[in-house]
Amino acid sequence: MESEDEKDRRIAELERQLADRDRVIEQLLRRIERLERSNEELRRAAKRQAAPFSRGEPKANRAKRGRKRGKRYGKRAKRVVPAKIDRVVHVPAPLYCPTCEKPTELIGQRKQWQTDFPVQQAATTEFQIDVARCTKCGRELRARHADQISDAVGSAAVRWVVGGVQVWPNTIAMTAHLNKTCGMSYERIARCWLRCSACG
Repeated sequence: MESEDEKDRRIAELERQLADRDRVIEQLLRRIERLERSNEELRRAAKRQAAPFSRGEPKANRAKRGRKRGKRYGKRAKRVVPAKIDRVVHVPAPLYCPTCEKPTELIGQRKQWQTDFPVQQAATTEFQIDVARCTKCGRELRARHADQISDAVGSAAVRWVVGGVQVWPNTIAMTAHLNKTCGMSYERIARCWLRCSACG
């Protein structure tokens, strides 16, 4: 059985341990509160729009953004109106106002220009080659047009054949560019040419 002194010592020890725990709990609660505040700030910052990094304190008399007025504006430039117009499209003004549904009156006209590349279609040329025979030696003779890429006809024309038709130098050059520069496989290039031939 414990004596009174031992009981007092044990109670004092337990009170000391309890005080230590209370101190640790208080420290942890303060830390949790700090972390929650930091987490909330980070969450709000993530929702804000991204801004450029700050370069220190802002200048006291910083210049206004944008172009300067008057002579300090700088060179005024705009795109030149195209010299050649291939197509003119008239865009009529609406007859009624979409907001108040009242009739409108024509007060003028404005112009806008758009430049675009034309859609290219495959062009197929049929060469009708006359064949002659020498009356002396019996040799078969054919002429060659400047646009022909080879003399081969029939089954001999297999070298530059896509879908049974010879391809022109522009097609060969584009094929080399797509393969060597753009990294397309010959199979995909052939599919593109066949599709272009079908569309043309």
